[in-house]
Amino acid sequence: MIWDTYPEGTKIIAGIPDIPSVGKGPETSDVDVFSLDWVRHIDRFNAAKVCYWLLMDFASALKQHDLKKMGTVLYDISFCGTKGAPLIALHGGDLLGIILEMRLSGVEVCFMSSAGPGLVAMTKDKSDKAIEIFKKHNCKVIEIEPDNEGLKYQLFKR
Repeated sequence: MIWDTYPEGTKIIAGIPDIPSVGKGPETSDVDVFSLDWVRHIDRFNAAKVCYWLLMDFASALKQHDLKKMGTVLYDISFCGTKGAPLIALHGGDLLGIILEMRLSGVEVCFMSSAGPGLVAMTKDKSDKAIEIFKKHNCKVIEIEPDNEGLKYQLFKR
């Protein structure tokens, strides 16, 4: 287990896109149990690469509180090492476009949560930009400001 505090001033912004696969469950979703089994198979092939990136790159970035490097590792893992890319296609919508737009706008971290379709952005000074991008793509937005003692969140409208 790799653990450390969040860098001081980090905000976590979650965006939940309004796409057909949200909230249906495996029985009615396009991202069904068989699809998840297929992507778990992909995970097995990439396990060594992902472990290497986590141990050699992510752990040191976390200890150095380097959000930008953490974001690069999570981006690489999402698209070159796990189920992220195939599931983004299965979910539909513009999830990939949102992630790329976040990256190009300077938001340090953006990735799809687990099997998605929720997206997570982490930033020190670009939270307004992250919220703007999520809103532009009709995502529900949740902003979380960790205090390194427990997670507190506030739902809000912008």
